[in-house]
Amino acid sequence: MPAARDKALSGRKLYFVGIGGSGMSAYANIAQALGAEVRGWDLRDTIFMGSLEGIEVDMAASRAHRTGGKSSSRQRTCSGSNR
Repeated sequence: MPAARDKALSGRKLYFVGIGGSGMSAYANIAQALGAEVRGWDLRDTIFMGSLEGIEVDMAASRAHRTGGKSSSRQRTCSGSNR
């Protein structure tokens, strides 16, 4: 297995918007496997977030962040179990 510095995306920081979707969660996992430091955001918790082990996910509980109102966001680090 190649060292971390030899991986294709080593040293890159990627942020996925919509990381809780079936496609973006897959891209996030691939990017992490290729050595990237991965984080992401989604509006709500989804069944696909259980696969995002070790990836920090910012989640917004309201639409206020898009309309300029007070945001009620939270953050979690996925542990591989679906909550």
